[in-house]
Amino acid sequence: MYYRKRNDTMNRSSRRYLVQRLVMLLTSFLLALGLVPVVALTTHAAGKQTSNAFRPWSPPPDMSTTPGTSPAALLRVPEEFATIQAAVNAARPYDMISIASGVYHEAVIVRTAHLTIRGRDRNSTILDGNFKLSNGFEVIANDVVLENMTVRHYLGNGFYWEDVQGFRGSYLTAYANGDYGVYAFGSNTGQFDHDLAAGQPDSGFYIGDCHPCNAVISHVISEDNAVGYSGTNAGGNLVIRDSIWRDNLVGVLPNSHDYEPHPPEYDTTIINNLVENNNNLKAPAKRFIYFTFGTGIMILTTTIFSTTASTGISCTAS
Repeated sequence: MYYRKRNDTMNRSSRRYLVQRLVMLLTSFLLALGLVPVVALTTHAAGKQTSNAFRPWSPPPDMSTTPGTSPAALLRVPEEFATIQAAVNAARPYDMISIASGVYHEAVIVRTAHLTIRGRDRNSTILDGNFKLSNGFEVIANDVVLENMTVRHYLGNGFYWEDVQGFRGSYLTAYANGDYGVYAFGSNTGQFDHDLAAGQPDSGFYIGDCHPCNAVISHVISEDNAVGYSGTNAGGNLVIRDSIWRDNLVGVLPNSHDYEPHPPEYDTTIINNLVENNNNLKAPAKRFIYFTFGTGIMILTTTIFSTTASTGISCTAS
C-alpha cells in the first residue's frame, strides 16, 4: 500500500511537470499579448519598510532540556539510537526525539503520529542527502513537529508532510535540495515559522491541495530559490505574513491548476511581507519557471488583491 502510494506520488509529479510546462508556455504567450495581469507588490507601510525592519532571529537553545511539559519519553540520537530513523521507528505517540549536532546521511520517514523531532543546534544538526537520497524528512503521520535543524542536498524535498492533519516546522533551514525546501501537500492545520529556505529549483515554501488549509507561514526567509512561495489549489484560512521573500526568480506565486486535485486556489491572506529583488537569474530553477522572472507576486488564479497601508495584501475569491 505504501509503495503504491509512493509510485502514485512519482507519477503525479511527472504529470505535474508536463502540464506545468504547457500552462506556463500558454501563460507566457498571454503575457506577451498583455492578457494576463501581473501584480507586483509594493512594500508594507507605503513602501517605507526595508529589510532592516525585520529583526534577525537566533536558533533556540537545546530545547530538549527546556523546562515545561515533559514528553512521554525522550529518545536521544546518537546516545541511545545510532540513527534518526532508528529513533523514529522506536518512538511512540507524544515522544520527543532529540538529535545531537552532527551530519546524518539518511532519508527519514515518519509514520508515527504526535511526535516532536528536534535538533539540538539548528546550524550543526544537519541531514545531508549527498545528492543521492530522496527527501530529508517525509512525514505521513498527523501532528508531527520538526524543529531546529538543517536539511541539504536531497534529490527531492527538504522537509515534507503529505496527506496529514496537523503539522509544524519551526526554526528549520533547507537549502540546495532538488525540489521544494519546506513542503506540505494535501495537509491542513499547521504552520511554518522562523524557517529559512534557499537554493531550491522549485519553491522554498509550498502549501498546496488543501481547502480549508487552516495554516500560517510567518517569520520565514525565502531567498535564492526559483520561487519564494508557491501554493497550488490552496486556501481557506491560509495566511502568509511577516516574512521576507527576496532574491528569487519569483517572489510569491499562488496559483490554480487542474493537474492537481481540488482547484482553484482562493481565500488566502498575504500581509506585512517584504518582497524584493526577485529577479535573480543565478537562482536554480526548472525551465518552465523562467517566464515569470522578475515578478514580486504573480497570480495564476482568479484572485483579487486589495492593498492598504494597514493590511498589506489580502487575497479573496473573485
